[in-house]
Parts: sequence; C-alpha cells; structure tokens
Amino acid sequence: MEAIKSATGFAPITSTASRFHEISALASPIREIDAVHAEDDDDLLAEIGYKPELMRRFSTFQIFGIAYSIMGILPSVASLLGDALTSGPAGAVWSWVIASFLILTVGIGMSELASAIPTSGGLYYWTYYYAPDSVAVPLSFVIGLSNTLALCSDGKTYGVFAGCIFTGALATCVSSKNVAFLQTLSSACHTGLLVLFLIALPIGTKINRGEFNSRGFIFGDVQNYSDWTTGWQFCLSFMTAVWTIGAFDSCVHMSEEAKNATHGVPIGICGAISVCGLLGFVILISTDTGFPMAQVIYDSLGNKWAIAFMSLMAVCQWLMGASLVTASSRQIWAFARDNGLPFAEIFKVVNKRMKVPLRAVGLAGLISLAIGCLCLAGSTAAGALFSLGVCGNYLAWCTPIFLKLVFGKDKFKPGAFYLGKVLSTINGWIACAWGAFIIILACFPSSKHVDKTTMNYASVITGVYCHTSYNMEAIKSATGFAPITSTASRFHEISALASPIREIDAVHAEDDDDLLAEIGYKPELMRRFSTFQIFGIAYSIMGILPSVASLLGDALTSGPAGAVWSWVIASFLILTVGIGMSELASAIPTSGGLYYWTYYYAPDSVAVPLSFVIGLSNTMALCSGTVSVFYGCAQEVLAAVYLTNNDFVITDGKTYGVFAGCIFTGALATCVSSKNVAFLQTLSSACHTGLLVLFLIALPIGTKINRGEFNSRGFIFGDVQNYSDWTTGWQFCLSFMTAVWTIGGFDSCVHMSEEAKNATHGVPIGICGAISVCGLLGFVILICVCACMNPDIETILATDTGFPMAQVIYDSLGNKWAIAFMSLMAVCQWLMGASLVTASSRQIWAFARDNGLPFAEIFKVVNKRMKVPLRAVGLAGLISLAIGCLCLAGSTAAGALFALMVCGNYLAWCTPIFLKLVFGKDKFKPGSFYLGKVLSTINGWIACAWGVFITIVACFPSSKHVDKTTMNYASVISGGVWILSIIFFFTYKYKHYHGPKSNLDDSAIDGSSDAESVKLPLHEKSDIV
Repeated sequence: MEAIKSATGFAPITSTASRFHEISALASPIREIDAVHAEDDDDLLAEIGYKPELMRRFSTFQIFGIAYSIMGILPSVASLLGDALTSGPAGAVWSWVIASFLILTVGIGMSELASAIPTSGGLYYWTYYYAPDSVAVPLSFVIGLSNTLALCSDGKTYGVFAGCIFTGALATCVSSKNVAFLQTLSSACHTGLLVLFLIALPIGTKINRGEFNSRGFIFGDVQNYSDWTTGWQFCLSFMTAVWTIGAFDSCVHMSEEAKNATHGVPIGICGAISVCGLLGFVILISTDTGFPMAQVIYDSLGNKWAIAFMSLMAVCQWLMGASLVTASSRQIWAFARDNGLPFAEIFKVVNKRMKVPLRAVGLAGLISLAIGCLCLAGSTAAGALFSLGVCGNYLAWCTPIFLKLVFGKDKFKPGAFYLGKVLSTINGWIACAWGAFIIILACFPSSKHVDKTTMNYASVITGVYCHTSYNMEAIKSATGFAPITSTASRFHEISALASPIREIDAVHAEDDDDLLAEIGYKPELMRRFSTFQIFGIAYSIMGILPSVASLLGDALTSGPAGAVWSWVIASFLILTVGIGMSELASAIPTSGGLYYWTYYYAPDSVAVPLSFVIGLSNTMALCSGTVSVFYGCAQEVLAAVYLTNNDFVITDGKTYGVFAGCIFTGALATCVSSKNVAFLQTLSSACHTGLLVLFLIALPIGTKINRGEFNSRGFIFGDVQNYSDWTTGWQFCLSFMTAVWTIGGFDSCVHMSEEAKNATHGVPIGICGAISVCGLLGFVILICVCACMNPDIETILATDTGFPMAQVIYDSLGNKWAIAFMSLMAVCQWLMGASLVTASSRQIWAFARDNGLPFAEIFKVVNKRMKVPLRAVGLAGLISLAIGCLCLAGSTAAGALFALMVCGNYLAWCTPIFLKLVFGKDKFKPGSFYLGKVLSTINGWIACAWGVFITIVACFPSSKHVDKTTMNYASVISGGVWILSIIFFFTYKYKHYHGPKSNLDDSAIDGSSDAESVKLPLHEKSDIV
C-alpha cells in the first residue's frame, strides 16, 4: 500500500485541519505592492509578480469602451423591458435609479482595488491577497472559477447563439491594437444607435399618437403585474439594472493591456456604470408606455422602423458579445497563468506575434457554447443560466471588497483612486450588503406559485458549483489530480509506465486457459458457456421480436418498403462489423477485448489513453443499452396495461418505476452461478424463438380471419413513403436505425470470452451467427407485419397505445391477443435486459481488473464460490439506474440516451478494427476465424466506413425543424462522455491505468479454488517459481 501511495500520489484527507495546513504551507508568498511609487505600469506589474506578456494598446477611453460596449445599454434595456415594466412605469424608472446607485458602490469598491493592484486576474488575486492565510488559496480558487463561469454564462453572449459565439471569438483573435479599436467602434455604434432611438421615438410618437404619457404616469404609477407583493416585485425589478449594468469587471481583466492602468481602469469602471445608469434612466423615461420594446417602437414608428431598430440592436448585441469574449479570455488566460485551470500550460500561452492569448479566446468560446446548450432545455434553464451569471459575478466582485474591509486593513495600500478611509469603508459595506441582497434576489422565481416552469434553479447550480470548486484544491491534493505541465512530457510519462505488449498466438495455444495466460490473465471465471450459449447471449440481447416491436414506428416512417429494404442493407453492413470483431476475438479472446485490442494495435504514443476512452465508452454504451432494453420492457408492460384499461394514464414516473423494478430483478437474476447464467441464455433463446414462431403463425391467421386479405407485394416491397419532413432519401437512411439498434450488443460474446468453452471458435460463431440469424428473422418479421397491418400507416404511427406493434396486433387479432403478445414480449425483453446486465458486468469487471475504473480494487473481485463478479453486476445495475434518470426528462432525453448506446458502441467496435488495418498489420496473428488478407482488409474498411456513417446518423434529430422536443442531444452527451473521459484520464487516471495489466503474478486476486489448477505458459511458470 505504501508503494502504491508513493507511486500514485494518492493521499487521503486525514483531517480538515491538516489539509488546510498543507495547502497553506504551499501557498505563494504575499508580495509588497505600492502602486503610488511604481515607476510605470510594467514596473508595478513586476511588483505584483508577473512579467508583461500583452501589449498595452488600450487607452483610458477604450478601457471604458469595453465595459460600455458589454453593457450595451439600449439592447440590454430592450431585452429586459418586460421584466422592468412588471412593476409599472414608475417601478421601472425608480428601481433603475436605486439599483444604478447601489451598483456604483460595487464599482467604486472594485476601482479602489484595481487602482492598487491592476492585474488581469484581479478578482481572485485580491481575494488571495486580503484573505486570511488559512483560507486564501481555496477561496481565491473559488472566486477565479466563479468569475470565469459567470463571464462565460453571461446572457449578453447569446443571440443566434453558436454563430455569434464563433464569429465573436474570431473577431477577438486579432492583434491587441485591433481589439482595442473594436471597443472604440462598438462604443460609437451603441451611442449612435441610442441617439437615433432617442430622436426617432419621440418624433414618431408625436406623429402617430399625438401625445406623450403624463409625468404622473411615468414617475408615479407603480403597478404590479405578478403574484408577488408590490414591494417585492419592485425589488425584483432591480434585476433590469443589475443585468444591464454588469460585467464592468471587464476593465479589470484588461488591466495588463491598459495604458496607465492605475488611473484608466477605475475611470473605465466608474465611468461605464455612471454613463449607462444615466442613459438607462433616459431610455426608460422615453419608452414608458407599458409595453415591451419591440411593441413600443412598432406603435410609435411602424413596422419598418421596428425591423430596422431590432436589426441594429442585434448588431450592437453581437458587438457586446465580442467584447465579453475578449474580457472572458483575459480572465481565463490569467487564471491559467496561475495554474488555476486544467491544462493550464496550454491556455496560458500568448501568441508572440499578435500578443493575444488565442488559446484562451478559443476556450472562452467553447465554454460558452457548452454552457449555452442549457438554453436548449427551455426558458427555465436559460433563466437559471443568466441568474448564475449574476450570482457568480457578485460573489466574485464583493468577496475581495469584504476581505479588504475585514482582514486587509493593514495590507491595503491605495492607488491613484481612493475615497479616503471613512468614505471607502462606508461605500464598501454598502456594496457588500447590496451584493448579498442581489444574490438572494437573483435566486427567486418569477412567480410565487412555483412549478417546474417557474422555478429558478440558480441557487442549486450556483451552490453546487461553489461547493465543488471550494473543495477542488483538497480533492486535487487528495486524489493526485495534477495539472499537465507539458503535453509532451505527460505522454512520455504515460508511455514509460505502459504495460508491455505480449506475444499472443491463438493457433498454437494448448487450450483456452493457456491462451488466456498468453494474453496476460489467470482464469477467474468458470468456462460454462457452450458455443450455442455464447450465441444465445447475443441472440437474447438482440431479442428480435421485442426489439423490432419497440422500433416499428421508426421503421415505418419511410413506408413499408423503406422499412424492409433499410433493414436488409443495414443488416449486411452490420455483419461486416461483426466479422471484423470476430477476427479480433478469435485472435485475442478476453472479456475486455475491445479496449485490449485497441491498446494492442494502437501506436505506443496513444495506446494507453485511447484504450481508456474505448473502455469507458464501451462500459457506458453497454449500461445505456441496458437502460434502453429495460425501458422498452417497461413501455411494453404499460402498453399491455393500457390495453386492459383505456383509462390508465402512462406517465414518465410510472415508466421509470417499472424500469427500476426490471433493473433490480434483472441484476438479481444474474447474481447466480455461472452455470445458471449460461442456462439462462438457453432459456432466453428458446423463449424468443417460441414467441417469434407463435407471432409468425398467429398474425397471418388473424389477419386472414378479421381483415380477409393481405397487403400486396407492391405495397410491401415497393411502397417507399415518407412521414417526416426530411427528404425521402435521408429518411430511408434514418430507418437504418431500426436494424442498428436491434442487431446490437453482439460484443456481449466478447465479454463472455473468459467463460466460453473453446473461445477462439465459439465467440466468432456467436457474433456472426447472432447477426445473421437476427438479420434474416427481422426481414421475415417486417414482411409479415407489412403484409398484415392496416395500410393506413399514419393511423398506426399515431396509435393511442404509443406502441405501433400493439396496434398492428390489435387490428389483426383483437384486444386479448394484443394483451397476450405485449405481455410475452415484455417477458422476453426482460430476458434481453438480464443478458445485457450479464455482459455489462463482465466488461466492468475486466476494466476494473486493469485498473480502468474508480475503486477498481472493489469491483474486480470475483465471488470464489459462484465464480461470478457479483460486485460488478451490482455496479452495472446502479449505473443503469442512474443513467435511466434521464428518461424522466421526457422522450427527447430518452432518445439521446439510446443514441448514446449506438455512438458509444460503434466507436468501441470500429476503433480496434481501424487500428488493426492501419497500425497492426505486423502485430496481428489470426486465430481460427480469418477471411484472409484481402477479404479481411476490404471487410474492415467497409465496417469502419459504416461505423462513421451510422454514428453521424445516430446524432440526427427526427425532424428537420428542430426545437427542444425534436432535438437529438446524442452528439452532446456522447461527445461529453468522451471529452470528460479524456480529461479524467490525463488529470488523474493516467497514474493508475497503464493499459491491460497482467495479473498472473498477482496473489491478491485469488479467483480459483485450491482444487483448480491454473495453466500458464512455461516462461510465466518459471517466472512465478
């Protein structure tokens, strides 16, 4: 254990006090800083502790300009006028006035700090500088992350979102001189638009309406258009000014590009707040008609002027966003410079020619894009996101002001801007009180009667974020997380610790256990699975009839012929993947085959991280597959209940409840001996086949009796239709997903390799046999269904049961048969899920055996009596239950989850095939299953091309017109899983996972009883002896 701790850097937190002591011992020293006596900006920056890396191109006006531009007074007031007017015209005006003065106190407090210590990372630097030593490091870390997140989540960066982010980031990737000029241009545009507005609106009002509203209406008419009390609604109207007059910390982040920063930054902050406060007051007076801005302009100036003004406001709002990306990038760069961000060495680099932190600009755009995805979840999520910006900013702004007042009296040496001791103290306490009040205010919902649409989740998001980031310093120390000091050195370190590549020859191995020893593992599981049972686990997971039944609606969207022929084409192409996998499995049959093969055939430089990503991707995909199967089972159960009682209401909650029961019983059924799990596959195969035979006999007979005729051959094989808004050709491609989702899970044969008799033969036969048999049977099922169903496909797709197959059976056989078939399908789908839990648990166990999972020592244990990895079974069930919670978010989330299974699986299946073709030609020694060099190569490239294509198809939404209900989030979820797994590996797991690790000399894992002998190659036996 001591050796492990020393090697990995893992050190558990023995006590909170000792951890804080350790952090304090490593803290950077506090520097003596005197802004008044510094010779110039760069001399003062050196006192602060940094060398100048950016060009000082920003004049005082341009520093003012960046804050003034981000505030974007007219577009911001226009965006929030409806919120302001909820308390009436007078409420809007006076809430703005009060809030503006109080915001100015925060700006003055920040200006005093910025004048004394002007640096781009000012907020977290000041926090560290003035905080007590015991909490200085973690508190400054929280403030740095909070400020970064708040800048990236600020609502001013949203418009036509992704395009605005991209072009805004691109506009700031120019030289410092041009970025400075952009602020001048932006200030001029905002001012010009405002002047035009203030001239045109009164003239248009006079011409079209003939009169203005009275002074009493403007200054005295406080109303209440919410269910809050009038007083509290007046307070909530403060948010118009708070959201508009924000981001003045941008002046701080530009400190190291400012000329005469000790004067320029305070002037920029206070000037921008004062000017925008005054102009906002004027705008509200001129627009107080009781209607939102577009309506105000329309009523006074007409449609064309309204369009023109809204277009100009959009341009100005884009300029606001570009300025905010600039400020965000400087905060990110400064925080990376102090190693506050992951991959700090990458993002603290400044482009030498342009003197701009281009990588930080790119990261600011990417973070904004990622956070912005929340807006797709609807207005509630977007509101929480914007409130998060307010909470994060006010926490970051007011914390150093508070610390200066309480703990920093002796440290604070004022710069050129200072109110004096008494006024500064009074202003500071007002600013802190205002900040605390606004954070509370920003977390309140828009209505007193809270439901999921009016709830404000800002308190949850902000609280969780601050709590997590506060503990990050301790977590990093405790778990061995470490910033990447150099990408090259980290890859070198990983490669140096990588497990050796072993010589494996499946053809000349004596038996399965001898071959497993060559691969590097000792046998821990019992080889109980015959070739038929290996085939049976894949055949059971595919569950041909229940799977086709679950996806019949998707298939029929391209008509009967589209359903039939898309199945045929997809089945043949899926078989190419199965053949490629079978060749690999025949050569190296192991339960963790996919990530093992990836490691084995990949170039040495990327073998370890790539195999880790594949291992996690395959694990997540299998658990997602478990969720999708049991979720389908739950839907079938509820569909059967609905057919017995049409008053029964199917809800997401009921579906999840049945789903959770299926997961629990499925996991329980696989916690039996290996012999019984093997028998379960035989039983499952028999049940699926029996149900299919019954279906193929009963449905035609019922159709003949009840309808009198079948649909024509032309209808079945020639009628390609389109019930979506995609083109017919693309909808045909989307129908491939029926076969892709059904004929999946064949990697389960690989995961059972170490329980298979004659694995080099049995596993390939299981894979290819299951794909071929299910491909053929699915073709027969679809022909039968298309022949027997009601030719009015729209009626079938719009069935009240929510299950087109139930409607087909009901139309042909009646209610009782429909209930019986849906019940039997539910039983068979439960068997599918149980088989998938078995396969998932073996992948989890294998990956834990190679230290690929957290808490690997726990989950790689095999029960000695039953020879089953019971803990891995339990973990598979728990992960599936957790992932399944996404289904509660509705059908869109459930669809993304199922698409994750496809994306994750195809990445894991095709990556080792690709690596074998490109890098593994000399390493690959075929087993008993091999097509030969030429055919194997052709098949491999077809399989890889198909994998790439189907991954793209799986990410497409069901409709061309995308909204939050039709959006497919698979690309976000899948990409997120892959990116997070890479980050997790490079920051922590690289210390523990070094690729597939031999356990032949590991006496800590005793997977065999004394009565069993373990066969090893002679050279391994001699090493152990």
